[in-house]
Amino acid sequence: MSSFTPATPRAALARGAAVAVTGALALGLAAVPQAASAAGSGDRAETVRSAPAPKAEIAVKSGVTKITVSAETVAKLRAKGILLTRLDARGNLGAKVDAEQTIDFGVKSGAVSNVKGKVGGRLAFKTTGMAMVNLRNQRIARLTAFQADLTTGIMRATLDRRTPIELGTFSRPQVNTAVNTKAREVNVQGGLVLGGKAAAQLNKALRTKAFVPGAPLFDANSRITLDEKADPRAIRELGREAAPSKAVQAPQHAGR
Repeated sequence: MSSFTPATPRAALARGAAVAVTGALALGLAAVPQAASAAGSGDRAETVRSAPAPKAEIAVKSGVTKITVSAETVAKLRAKGILLTRLDARGNLGAKVDAEQTIDFGVKSGAVSNVKGKVGGRLAFKTTGMAMVNLRNQRIARLTAFQADLTTGIMRATLDRRTPIELGTFSRPQVNTAVNTKAREVNVQGGLVLGGKAAAQLNKALRTKAFVPGAPLFDANSRITLDEKADPRAIRELGREAAPSKAVQAPQHAGR
């Protein structure tokens, strides 16, 4: 609980209590910070500063990310002999991925937060994936265990079930536009730009030069459903720090 000196004005006490209640309702995932007040004596002024809002996350209940490869990307890769295919949970090759077709990645777990006004958090996807096949030498690069780092805007995966790979980066949306409080959903969409190290890893695995750093790889559209136990409106406040209040002049003691 927050502590206040007897000299704290009633308005300041109300502000401190409001901060505590807001923090407690913001998921119950973080303890309510204590509000500090400087004790004064005589005619000295007291400064009461609001406590920072709790830095917490809202758990993800479910969701799906739809990955779409543009016609331009498909054409460029096929010109180099590279074919994109779906991959099942056992790692078996599935149907090829044509231009503008989608691969659905179900969300297994995750959490969403507010990082300086933009969507943050993380998503882990179910055991599906995609593969890249070099038709010229029959080499295959399997990508599984996809994870989206919403805080840094990095898409990660595992290459051939053993090598971590940071596929590339995507743009993070603003919280105010991405969060639908009525539907309890968060929507994150944008293109994935291939990273330099990832391009080198894929080229080595497939013995090709088809992958170029900075080239678009695919578009991803994620629709995430938030835990029903949490208030989705709270995400607009997560990670923010309340601005300090103005100095409050303590009342003068009688007889002085």
